[in-house]
Amino acid sequence: MTKHISILLVLLSLAGKASAQFGVTDEQFDSIQAAHDSLQVVLGEASVAAKKRTIKAEIDKMVYSVTDDPEAATQTLTEMLRKVPMVTVDGEDNIKVNGQSGFKVYVNGKPNQMMSNNPKEIFKSYPASAVKKIEVITDPGAKYDAEGVSGILNIVTLSETVTKGWTVTPRLNVNNQGYGGGFFGTVQYGKFTVSANYGFGVNDWCKSTSNHSSVQYEEDTKFHLLQQGGSAKPNVFYNFGGLDASYEFSDHDLLSVNAGVFGHKYDFDAIGTANMWDADGKSVYSYSSRIVLDNNSMNYNAGADYQHTFASSEQALTFSYRYNGSPSNQKRRQETLNIEGAEYLPTLTDQDIDPDYHSTEHTIQADFTTPFGKEHQLSVGGKYIRRINESNSKQFDKPAVGMGSGDWTLNDAASLHYRHLGGIAAAYAEYVLKLQKFSLRSGLRYEHSHVDVKYPDGKRPGFVRNFDNLLPSLNLGYNLSALQMLKFTYSFRIQRPGISQLSPYTDTSTPGFASYGNPRLESEEGHSFGFDYNLFGTKFSIALNAYFNFSNNGLTDYTFIDRQQCLNTTYDNFLHRRSGNLSAYINWNISPHTSLSLNGSGGYTDLSVDHNVAENEKHEAFHVKMHKEGWQGYGFANLRQDIWWNMKLGISAGGGLPWLSLQQKGSNWYFYNLSLSRSFLKEKRLELALNISNFCNPYRTYTSTSEGKGYVKTEQTRNYQMRFGISISWRLGKLQTSVKKARRTISNDDVAAPQSNSTQGDGQGAMGGK
Repeated sequence: MTKHISILLVLLSLAGKASAQFGVTDEQFDSIQAAHDSLQVVLGEASVAAKKRTIKAEIDKMVYSVTDDPEAATQTLTEMLRKVPMVTVDGEDNIKVNGQSGFKVYVNGKPNQMMSNNPKEIFKSYPASAVKKIEVITDPGAKYDAEGVSGILNIVTLSETVTKGWTVTPRLNVNNQGYGGGFFGTVQYGKFTVSANYGFGVNDWCKSTSNHSSVQYEEDTKFHLLQQGGSAKPNVFYNFGGLDASYEFSDHDLLSVNAGVFGHKYDFDAIGTANMWDADGKSVYSYSSRIVLDNNSMNYNAGADYQHTFASSEQALTFSYRYNGSPSNQKRRQETLNIEGAEYLPTLTDQDIDPDYHSTEHTIQADFTTPFGKEHQLSVGGKYIRRINESNSKQFDKPAVGMGSGDWTLNDAASLHYRHLGGIAAAYAEYVLKLQKFSLRSGLRYEHSHVDVKYPDGKRPGFVRNFDNLLPSLNLGYNLSALQMLKFTYSFRIQRPGISQLSPYTDTSTPGFASYGNPRLESEEGHSFGFDYNLFGTKFSIALNAYFNFSNNGLTDYTFIDRQQCLNTTYDNFLHRRSGNLSAYINWNISPHTSLSLNGSGGYTDLSVDHNVAENEKHEAFHVKMHKEGWQGYGFANLRQDIWWNMKLGISAGGGLPWLSLQQKGSNWYFYNLSLSRSFLKEKRLELALNISNFCNPYRTYTSTSEGKGYVKTEQTRNYQMRFGISISWRLGKLQTSVKKARRTISNDDVAAPQSNSTQGDGQGAMGGK
């Protein structure tokens, strides 16, 4: 160990020269292939395959074989994803599937909430050597919940070998914005196998973020132009952990259990200003504010699967249970100073808001899969989910400086206790046919949803609603050759609203702005059609995907202005969405030492609303008519080159057109990144890597525009985006096994994430949503 530490200190002094050489030379490869057609040493040693294709297309997914990639022994999961079709990883390690960030992460076929919540940070600590393959599922079938997400990343870990042993891979990284670390370990004893991972990160060296916005009120001459501005320096801490274990009672019976936790803390202390001007350019009122935000969220989950296989290994019966909890608290204190024109701010107070949110979920499921004949397979299953979403938001007020005196008191009218009880019962049947050139997968899923909304504080009447959905899916595939495939898909999906979109609690912390949810939201229904062409070879690969989707009751946020010149932001199911898109992935292995990959997507989106909004306790009845359309797209290129001294150079760059939503439009964006890395010691157990991104212009300014009847809002955000750092990982021990998992398990992916783009302001104008 002392010798290894001495070597490590020497290598750290050479970090400025470090880069990576993964794989083997042609001479080494030929000698290995002559000794064994496909020698693979996995989970702890380099993986060498006899010129196998790393990418292949199946009828319902795209598969990247990590064990057939010689670089997997020393890279992270994030680095592997850069090579996977229909997945984009930009210079800041932000991940998108099918051009969207709203994807789910599964591990061995079941959802992993902690990875779905923060894949960017977790994947940077997860060793690729523990992964067998990565599946990109952009067309989930009937066995999956009917959620209309952009896709699923299924991380399949190694599970075939049975050699005893252990391995631990600690990691450490430091950059100009913070530091982090973690480990992944696996151990096997007899028929019992357990693996664990832990990671943490601290981002407290970040530069401050500034924000400036203006709202012009078109039909008002007194309150004509509101300008807000401010800056804040955020601090972030996160940690996560996971545990998987399995025990084989017999050759036909397997029990696997899992548990995971993810915690995230985000806080800042911000200073902001607000100024209101009339049509003649005279000041109406102004004030400054201090906002202290303390945001804590957590997710914890646990589950168990029992699988029994019959005489045929493809025939299996699985019973599963899963628990998931997601508490969060977003404390916010706002104090107002330097008030001018107080007579125009009669409701302005200092506020201390303590909104508690909690979501709890229990799921039971049974699945049965059986083949019949050589070409046919049938799967059936049932599932029940019990959900409790609850928010208990308390608001305390006291007079602002210069507007009276007093202590903090509970604002009972603004506080609200809301509980949303839900039950979802589902059943599905799926049939698969696989012939030599033709494949078919068809399925039908039935879901019944029960909603029971209560207000424990008695401030509002509760209500009960029931929904029934019948959801067909179809997937046809045809193999033009051993390397080429055509595919057509159709699916009918739904998307249920989340707790933040349902809760009617009203946030009025900023004068002139209000935001609240809509407890009567329904599930969005959408239809999707797709056509794919795939060609995968050892030298050149291409994947083309064209799709069209539409929805007539899309779930969307929207902003309107009321008679008091207040901008109200809420949600409804009245969006008509039409979207067509073409995505392309190209990989070219130019030489044994050079590879180039291109990943891009472009399409046209049409969004419209023509709807009468009924009167409620928040507003009068009014008519909403809006329309927005335009092109969206992105492009990404990645060049990897073996260079001197066994180093590997990576150059990547990308960018995109402005994003758009019903009332908003963003600005163009781009990034670039350089990396150098190198592996050391026997079996490349030690890896050092250097990375730098966006170094020529470290500060970026992004502009977004939002408009509706009676107002136009423009917002500019300036962020520090340059990042440079060093990472180190050291693999200890030796093991050739991983935790075995049941083939069928629970997958809950039907809840929508809250939309981040809104016109809601905030007390400082700087740190609010777009």
